[in-house]
Amino acid sequence: MLKRFAILAIALVVLFGGIAFVKSQQMKGLSAIKKAPPPAVVTSTQATLQSWQPTLKTVGTFYANQNVVIRNELPGTVKSIAFTSGSFVNKGDVLIQLEDTEDQAKLEELKAQQKLANLDFERFSKLRQSQVVSQAQIDMAEAKLASANAQITSQEVRLSQKAISAPFKGNAGIRNVSVGQYLPVGTEIVQLQDSNPIYLDFNVNAADAQNLTQGASVKATSLGREYSGKIDAIDSALDSITRMVRVRASFDNPNGVLKTGMSAQLTIAQGTKQDVLTLPRLAISYAPYGDSVFLIINQDDKLSVTQKAITTGDVIGDKVIIKDGLKADDQVVLTGHVKLRQGMAVTIDNTLKPATKK
Repeated sequence: MLKRFAILAIALVVLFGGIAFVKSQQMKGLSAIKKAPPPAVVTSTQATLQSWQPTLKTVGTFYANQNVVIRNELPGTVKSIAFTSGSFVNKGDVLIQLEDTEDQAKLEELKAQQKLANLDFERFSKLRQSQVVSQAQIDMAEAKLASANAQITSQEVRLSQKAISAPFKGNAGIRNVSVGQYLPVGTEIVQLQDSNPIYLDFNVNAADAQNLTQGASVKATSLGREYSGKIDAIDSALDSITRMVRVRASFDNPNGVLKTGMSAQLTIAQGTKQDVLTLPRLAISYAPYGDSVFLIINQDDKLSVTQKAITTGDVIGDKVIIKDGLKADDQVVLTGHVKLRQGMAVTIDNTLKPATKK
């Protein structure tokens, strides 16, 4: 009986010892795995020098070269309309003719009076040589002739105001009157715009205004298209409310594609070109406390990463200017940095490296 118990005890010791040994080996394996995780697979890129033109970027609004609302100076009934909505008109073209029959008759009456006054003046002038009439009679005849001439001029001006014409060439908008309609003084008839060239007004702060010069080239992007123009004028004073300087640029607009009220993104070259250090935007980790990259360290042919704080600048395409924190040819992680931590081992595989714009 004692022998059986001894054998059973030995068997239990061997069993539990084996289990303990297996568990011990498993724990050692897990510990080894935790201590040495497999390297993370990443793609890489390098900080490179690139030629860059410093620019000023802002937003502006287009305004017509000339813009006016055509209104009538005299009351009257619309006799005829000589333009269509949206049509191009030349300077001096009659747009609206108001009823002027009575005014034409009045002009003929004044011309008859002028003719009579002129005959009286010529007759008295001849008779004066024979001392038949006095100088006073001649003076009176001369005054009547001058008055008749002045009345004709006044009536002709009135008639011209009944024929409402375009003050400059341009595109007419949508007409707001109809034939037979009575127009009180100042009725809005149509808007007329000359949009070639077209102006683009924008505001800059005082510091940026000092770097602008009249005649400098500007680029404007509107509705997905880019246009080239030049600075026409820079205001002489700052706005008292915004403390900004108003600047006006002009653009050729022969086809009328650009219209008053459209907005545009402006780019204005400033200073000379310079070499700057750049990185693709994908390589940068943006955070409220500061931007950073994962710098790849090669030590004894083993790659690891260290997180490096950087100072970024302007954006050039899909690249960002690096002002501080890196030097040319530094190798950094392009993609895969989300899973990284300080000092972690990495393996570079650039076969799936995303394409970047130059």
